[in-house]
Amino acid sequence: MINGDFLATGKTWSESFLPILPAPEIADTVARWRDVVRQNRWSDVSRCLGGTVQLPVDISDIDIDAPGSAMLVFRRIKHSRSGFFAEWGLELMRCSNIGTFYGTRWVAKL
Repeated sequence: MINGDFLATGKTWSESFLPILPAPEIADTVARWRDVVRQNRWSDVSRCLGGTVQLPVDISDIDIDAPGSAMLVFRRIKHSRSGFFAEWGLELMRCSNIGTFYGTRWVAKL
């Protein structure tokens, strides 16, 4: 499952409302992925997707070659509530240079 929240904010959907942390065995990987999504350029992600991606939002005011521009684009798409993340699925994660959280263990902060 694609985590559009992570691509748009650097946090998983669950992290946005639950007091959870990645389990120790994945903590370093999650931290690295956070850094990656914060630095990704939309121009690189778009090129990986084939360059002909139809976006549900206007991004003409975003410098797509700037570090972090992919996160800005994803945030705008997330707020549009379109089916973009479902349509592009795991390709977005692959082109964003991160993996999936499926089956990973998280722990609650008590």
